[in-house]
Amino acid sequence: MLRQSPTQAPPLSPIALLQPPRGYRPLAWLGLVSNVLLLPSVMASVALLKWRAWGQILAIVALALGLAIGLPYAIVRLALVAEGRVPTAALAALLTAAMTAALVYWCRPCIRRYLT
Repeated sequence: MLRQSPTQAPPLSPIALLQPPRGYRPLAWLGLVSNVLLLPSVMASVALLKWRAWGQILAIVALALGLAIGLPYAIVRLALVAEGRVPTAALAALLTAAMTAALVYWCRPCIRRYLT
């Protein structure tokens, strides 16, 4: 009979080898959702490069989605994760300020007149 040393890991079963690593599924879903949410931003950029007025609306929607998702994520991360709070808080504040400024820029009526 083979004895295992206390530092040696037990052998993995074939079923365990087929399972994805821990955290794989949530990260895969997060990637899928972020790609779907990125679509309005890409479409808005293309529309604005082609001088389409509806690109402004898509830019506003994409920025609002970014604020609606990014800010709560940053708050929850600051509350739950202890390491790296200062850089996370600084980055979250910077991104929130930048997205808010861009949202205010695209909401101005003169942009609409300029594009049409």
